Amino acid sequence: MKRFLMVLAAVLITATAVQAQGGKYHGELYIGGGYGIGNTPASYLQAHTVHGAIFGNWFALSLGTGVDLYTNDFAKIKDVNEIKEGKMMVPVFADIKFYFPTRSKFDPFLMFDGGYTFEAKDLKNKGLMVNAGLGFKAGAFALSVGYHVQQLGKEKLDFANGAVQLRLGFSW
Repeated sequence: MKRFLMVLAAVLITATAVQAQGGKYHGELYIGGGYGIGNTPASYLQAHTVHGAIFGNWFALSLGTGVDLYTNDFAKIKDVNEIKEGKMMVPVFADIKFYFPTRSKFDPFLMFDGGYTFEAKDLKNKGLMVNAGLGFKAGAFALSVGYHVQQLGKEKLDFANGAVQLRLGFSW
């Protein structure tokens, strides 16, 4: 827990420093989920927050963290207590978004997240995380669809065994 708080403090300090370089503060809070595909699929639920700066109306650079809760197959869960058998991963990542401003309140964007993740129970269980996709922002609400790959412990990072993800969030 101590390491997690230190990483969270570093994310917030870095986001403040980025903002001081000429950008306007940019933050997001979102929840989502992914359905695993490939030979060894892993489905998950997630809650993430990102903080950083937006430059002009088209480019945002942020740092983020959150929680990803993995299970073998969410479709088989009938009771919340069954989730405890999954892995809880804590990612720390850079979030890059390219917005395509329109004259309306509906702005599409491309996104890329890349970083490092570790298992909450065992900090030695760690690996890489990559996420890419597209979405739109309408006022304070954002919706995105992407492809998410995360190394789960000792498994190798395999782009053929990722998850299709859907996220809904708030942006300010």
